[in-house]
Amino acid sequence: MSRYLPYPPAGGADLRLFCFHHAGGSAAAFRGWGDVLGPRVEVVPVQLPGRASRIREPRFTRLMPLVTEVEAALSGHLDQPYAFYGHSMGALLAHSLVERGALGTRLPEALIVGGFPAPHMGHALSLSPGMPDKEFAELLIGLGGVPAELADQPEWLAALLPVIRDDLAVCGDHRPTPPHRLPIPVHVLAGHDDLLVDVEESLAWQEHTSESFRAEVLPGGHFFARDRPEAFFKALIRAVHAHVPNSNVLNAG
Repeated sequence: MSRYLPYPPAGGADLRLFCFHHAGGSAAAFRGWGDVLGPRVEVVPVQLPGRASRIREPRFTRLMPLVTEVEAALSGHLDQPYAFYGHSMGALLAHSLVERGALGTRLPEALIVGGFPAPHMGHALSLSPGMPDKEFAELLIGLGGVPAELADQPEWLAALLPVIRDDLAVCGDHRPTPPHRLPIPVHVLAGHDDLLVDVEESLAWQEHTSESFRAEVLPGGHFFARDRPEAFFKALIRAVHAHVPNSNVLNAG
């Protein structure tokens, strides 16, 4: 079993959805998604090192070494139709896997991303590595990335902040380049009140596909899936089931 796939694909579904978590997150972010998306979609969370069951493993701070390792972990599971979903740092990782040609000849049926600007643009996710912990924690709490109650629990912050800093270093390792139009559909989900990624930066993802493009602006901030889960899951169902053969839930919501 790959350490990157705590719940390896079991097979039998029409589409596998590989999910890539946000900075500081873990595969637990996708708990319950399979119940929402239904039996025809197999949700396969990707667990990065340095957190949860992999807490003792060293974390990455550079993008391409991480892409290389994740590609190796997924390579034996791309033998049937699949799609990628990534949020924030996860969107960057998912796009990098496709854009750098790391997946061989079988590309995903679709790339679904949220909370990250189009890759040819600069972004605010490479937050200052020198920011003091207190200010950094306050910023993250304001964005919804850290529960406010953790502000008074220094032991929790001491464990969590280094993980987020290293993940943001991965984001900061990304250098914008001219758009490369991928031969797969791209779906973008954007938070209307996202303080890190504005709607225009999300809409610019249309320059990264030669196939269909769809964007949905959802209520909520950077973590719109937490802010308004009902609206988010309706949008996710539409995006994912657009690539499940003969799906009858394309017009959900």
